[in-house]
Amino acid sequence: MRPATSSNGIPNRRKPDDFEIAFIELGRVQCEVFYRAGRATITRWLEESGKRRLLDQRKKFLKAQRAAEVAERRRSRERLAPEPRRPQPGKIAPPADADDEILHLAARWLQRRAAGGWVVYELPDRWWMVGTIRRTPQEMLDKALAKGFDLDRAQRQIAAFPGNIR
Repeated sequence: MRPATSSNGIPNRRKPDDFEIAFIELGRVQCEVFYRAGRATITRWLEESGKRRLLDQRKKFLKAQRAAEVAERRRSRERLAPEPRRPQPGKIAPPADADDEILHLAARWLQRRAAGGWVVYELPDRWWMVGTIRRTPQEMLDKALAKGFDLDRAQRQIAAFPGNIR
């Protein structure tokens, strides 16, 4: 028996032995690349192998693969989740009515490049401009504490050099 031929008289290419496995794992488009075959050839091989059965197996394979990827992402997220921040001593509670020296040290801290390089200055009504936001003295101090300002160190510095902070 002569092999089947295409419309131009060239014999059709034989279906590879591993086509079914490759189709289930790669899909139609990648099979075209993998076997260097056209769409019509892949379609013919699918029909020879039982198209509906292969498509159902491909669907099950993709569903299992995606479920495994989602589970891995979930495990990865749980592994990489940051631990809850614990308050550090000296940074827990700033004084309710902070004195001017502490506020000026906090402002200087925020102006440092490592803390964000904020533009910080005091307004005449004792409010503070931090960047483009007008803040109360307590809010400015809270921002400095959030950026790493050490209140205990500032209080020790004020005690060591009274009146020389500004």
